[in-house]
Amino acid sequence: MLLTLATLLAPPAAARAADDARALLDDAARRNGTSSWRDRTLDVTIESVSGDAATRTRVAHVEELRATDGGLSTFMDFTSPSDVEGTLYLHLAPKGDDEQEWIYAPAARRPRRLTPGQTDEMATGAELGYREVERAAQVVAWTDADADATLLADETLDGRAYRVVRLTPRAPRPGEPESFDVWLGADDLLVRKLVPRGGAGSPEEILLSEHETIDGHATPRVIDARGPAGAWRTVFRLGKVRYDTGLKESAFSLARLSRGR
Repeated sequence: MLLTLATLLAPPAAARAADDARALLDDAARRNGTSSWRDRTLDVTIESVSGDAATRTRVAHVEELRATDGGLSTFMDFTSPSDVEGTLYLHLAPKGDDEQEWIYAPAARRPRRLTPGQTDEMATGAELGYREVERAAQVVAWTDADADATLLADETLDGRAYRVVRLTPRAPRPGEPESFDVWLGADDLLVRKLVPRGGAGSPEEILLSEHETIDGHATPRVIDARGPAGAWRTVFRLGKVRYDTGLKESAFSLARLSRGR
């Protein structure tokens, strides 16, 4: 059988699928403004439960700053309950460099650097759980330079149709998931579910709901991270969200952390 010139020149199916996946993500970003903000401020209520333990609730004011290359800086000021009130947390995640995590506890009166991935509740107020919110913000903003994109089979959940894209970071950080399956609503292209693949202590799934467009950016007001086999669950409720408020890099410095509030 003779092959036509068009057939010979056609890109491989894998390449076409990658192009389709990237086009879908780019369309979602343009439509919903998920990757076009530089900074944001918000209040977050963190509700976490492990096994049969009682739900623990913490409240914090959060500031986030995105670098043009995709790095992310986060500053958190915990306001309740009383055992974490006044605790400050600084997370610096520059692209292509080591992460830094710092904690300031009022009793200690000086900042202390944390070991990456440390989960000492007494020392940190469990603020490391905010990583799931950070992940959600970063993953949806990944470009082709950050991750390979592959279009997977469509899915249906609770009567809603989804387009599913697998994102595989080109330079994953140690201990982080090897890939993320991104579930986008077929009708609105809002990200409603993330499924991490691999990674120490990663959630089984992250559900994003109650989307609201704020300052032109679609924002999930509830982010629900669930551990494997229901071992733990953390729900983040975002309020008073504001984008592009003019935060400066100096707001994410060790000097600010050392001064306390």
